[in-house]
Amino acid sequence: MVDVTIMAAASRCGPRFRLGPVPVVRIFDYPGGPIPSATNTVIIFPSSSHFAVPAASTRYVELSSTASRIVINMPYESKGGPHDRSPDFNFGYAAAKAHDDDRGLKNIVQQPQQLVLMFSNSSCGDLAEPGRYLKDWMFSLAKVLCHNPSLEVILLADNWNWVWFCEDDDPEWGDYHGLMEYEDGPQRLNVAWRGLFFRYLIHTPAIYDPESSASRIWVFTKAEYAAEIGHSLFELMLID
Repeated sequence: MVDVTIMAAASRCGPRFRLGPVPVVRIFDYPGGPIPSATNTVIIFPSSSHFAVPAASTRYVELSSTASRIVINMPYESKGGPHDRSPDFNFGYAAAKAHDDDRGLKNIVQQPQQLVLMFSNSSCGDLAEPGRYLKDWMFSLAKVLCHNPSLEVILLADNWNWVWFCEDDDPEWGDYHGLMEYEDGPQRLNVAWRGLFFRYLIHTPAIYDPESSASRIWVFTKAEYAAEIGHSLFELMLID
């Protein structure tokens, strides 16, 4: 295993990595830019200060096209109430970002991969207001599943807020109102993210297959995923 911490001075010109083959690389204070390719598992801890900048163009995580497992543990600390916001950010493959419009791209990466998306310290319950939703995150998710047909996505959804997936600012909006009918929190969350996911695919080119894409997304608790991959590896995915 190799731990890499990006220093502030180095981040101005972007991280540069030259690593031999290693099973696990953890990148701390990641400010965007290329990540190492000579690894089986890459675990990315984005810089909380860098990714707090409102401009969407700065909140971008580049995905390795060769790693078997990519983990993004995005820092998030809810303040609760109407001024809270979702931990939104972009992610994608470098080959897609090189195009002005990557929505029509398909199969540009053909590597069996697992993308694990999680948020550290996510514990805001149902306090956040609708409209502060995961817009860029969800659009990124829809695109990478098309860009890599061999990609599977794991959502570690402990304490996720279902309101992150309500698109409109109006609390009387149909989806928000309908979701309130689900008393079970996990079920409400599952219906919410799937609803937003399919709505995004409707507005993208016909090459996106909603059912096929959704079948490659799995929702786990952290405990369930730890049991599947082993607690030793899972512990490496957490911030000390």
